[in-house]
Amino acid sequence: MTIKLPVCTSCGKTQYPVREICGECLSDQLEWLEIRAEGELLASVPLYHSLEEFFQERLPWPIGSVRLEDGTVMMVNLGEEHTQPGTEVSLSAEQDYKGRTVYWAHRKEETNE
Repeated sequence: MTIKLPVCTSCGKTQYPVREICGECLSDQLEWLEIRAEGELLASVPLYHSLEEFFQERLPWPIGSVRLEDGTVMMVNLGEEHTQPGTEVSLSAEQDYKGRTVYWAHRKEETNE
């Protein structure tokens, strides 16, 4: 499974969160590329407060951080899987209720990969 993120063509660093200038070398030469969307869940925590009405109605909302195989660390939604840190996961990109791209982590064995 892959997801698209900007990658600096000068130093090769994947940019997440998405930005206009490379956070590593300050180059503005970024290209959207497909990267492998697999890694390890580093931490998980329930979100207990949000200003977004969507989340307010669904709290607590499980979120976590994932280190991808290329070293990029991303914040992701965990849904109701309650995945534990150290779990190997695959990410999927979906559109939220406002049309923004959000990322979900799924246990690798559940994705049949």
